[in-house]
Amino acid sequence: PLLLYGNAFSAFGLSIAGLGFGMTSLPLTLVGLCTFIFAFSCSSASVFWVLVSEFFSMRVKSAAAALVTATLFFAGFISDLIFAPMLNAFHAGTFAFNALWCVAATIFVYFYIPETRRKTFRDIQRVLRNGDVDDEDFAPVYQSVNGSHGIEFANIRTHTITDEDAAPAQSRRV
Repeated sequence: PLLLYGNAFSAFGLSIAGLGFGMTSLPLTLVGLCTFIFAFSCSSASVFWVLVSEFFSMRVKSAAAALVTATLFFAGFISDLIFAPMLNAFHAGTFAFNALWCVAATIFVYFYIPETRRKTFRDIQRVLRNGDVDDEDFAPVYQSVNGSHGIEFANIRTHTITDEDAAPAQSRRV
């Protein structure tokens, strides 16, 4: 929910900022920017680090976290680098462009990021590794694609519970 609402409100804040910038209204632009900064800080800026710590197995966590963090900082660098030239070229359209990215992020989170609240690290890893799903939600689940070589990549699929899945596992003695 933090990512969903945070990205949606980030898009809203950027839209207000773009409207204010287009109308040359400093108060409206500032309200929009403050809304964006608040929403982003409460959602993507903080939840990102939780996702990084939960989504990778202990075997690949350090390498994966380093790669994801480097990608995050590189994307931030590119964003900072192109913002001023975009603002000069597209004016208020720059805010609309960034708001559309926030809308795309909201859609991505809705369909592909599983809820991890009240789940143990072991449960989260089981979902990501095996594609297991809880009885109560039918959200997309993740399955390891390349678990034996380097970083594990996620294969996203939807899983529907069948009677076979609901049956308790039989234990065997050896």
